[in-house]
Amino acid sequence: MVSVHTVCAKGARDQVDTVDVVLRTYRAEVLVFFPGDISASHEEMMSNSDLSDLWLVDWSTESIATMLASRFPELHIILVRPSRQHDGYSCFDHFLETNATGDPLNGNYKASSCTATEHLLLVLQDISTTFGHDRFSLCESLYVLGFSKGGTVLNQLLTEIGSTEEQTSSVSSLVSALRALVWLDSGVNDGCCVFISDENVMRLAAGKLRLTQPPTQLRVVFSPFQLYSEDYMYEYDDEEIPATSLELGLDRLQSVMLQESIPFEVELCCFDREASLQTHFQVIQEFTFPEHLSKCESAPGQKSIRAKRSTTFAAALNAARSSMQRAKTLSLTCACM
Repeated sequence: MVSVHTVCAKGARDQVDTVDVVLRTYRAEVLVFFPGDISASHEEMMSNSDLSDLWLVDWSTESIATMLASRFPELHIILVRPSRQHDGYSCFDHFLETNATGDPLNGNYKASSCTATEHLLLVLQDISTTFGHDRFSLCESLYVLGFSKGGTVLNQLLTEIGSTEEQTSSVSSLVSALRALVWLDSGVNDGCCVFISDENVMRLAAGKLRLTQPPTQLRVVFSPFQLYSEDYMYEYDDEEIPATSLELGLDRLQSVMLQESIPFEVELCCFDREASLQTHFQVIQEFTFPEHLSKCESAPGQKSIRAKRSTTFAAALNAARSSMQRAKTLSLTCACM
């Protein structure tokens, strides 16, 4: 039985974050997870009259931590809750400057003080102290995942890594520990790019990430909830349909990182289902983990298409379309039998 501990951890400038933690009794690598909008503690979600009777309660922060711990028993799990929520919007103010709905302020990521890098490392060190682990054991090997709005924290980290050719001590420590950055169905509310757009920052970051052994992986996972495809078999009912990979800023990030020889993968997850909020959250259960951990497999029954670093995003999208068409043909065949 997985036991989730909810504690407070102090980071940079004495700022305190609430974290949901599952620590193994053995030495392990660390999965750090930043959730998206809506997700809060089980108690908070149950007390919200708009959520208490819905399936969304199953995606409380404690539930997500439990799910990740079950999926990846080889890893410590640390879920960092947003510092505040505004009408359900998650805001990670301790990691980056945000507006009222948690999007980066004015659509920009700033690296002047390396806020996110320093804060993350100090939070991990404080958790180590709280649970009696070796002070630096939780900062040696990190997989950092951002789901939906949580992807803004990953953008901030990448911006700080690529801000200058010289590295601060905190950036150097993070880069040496970082095994993968994984954006899980990332999205923002104000219409700005989901990924960083400064090519110089991308290339400087790539130059540092490339030197790690093994090189740090970048991985992007999308569901039909966030990513628009003209050939998608379902109708988009919402007034605002998902964006294209170009509009999201994914095309530029992928192009630059592949040019810089950074391992980069794109996964299209749940594209055999309707575009819905349920599909969006299901990505957490079904995404494929980076290959550093070969023992970590996808959830049973998962249907996803992965774009290797040697392939283009368009190729992955075409593969997803073919998979959907086969599923549709099979469904029609079964219906006629």
